[in-house]
Amino acid sequence: MAVVVNGKSYTKLNLGCGDSPLTKFPEPWLNADIEPGVADYVCDIRNIPDEWVECFDEVRASHVLEHIFLNDWQPTLARWVRALSFGGTLRIIVP
Repeated sequence: MAVVVNGKSYTKLNLGCGDSPLTKFPEPWLNADIEPGVADYVCDIRNIPDEWVECFDEVRASHVLEHIFLNDWQPTLARWVRALSFGGTLRIIVP
């Protein structure tokens, strides 16, 4: 399954892509961030859309988890895992 945004189909999700073109991944990555800068999809990565269930082969969150309050980690991670397709990979990078 994939997510279609602005007529493009995405199978991987880059959460917290930032505002630099250097941190934006090419398709099939959907780049999401709370700031519109270079993001393909603007949202709070703690609350990705409920309809993104089993949509992505990989969800990547680099240097963003440390910015989420401890009491928000469990529901946030649950949403990210729910977005993975069966056998998908959740890749979290922290400092």
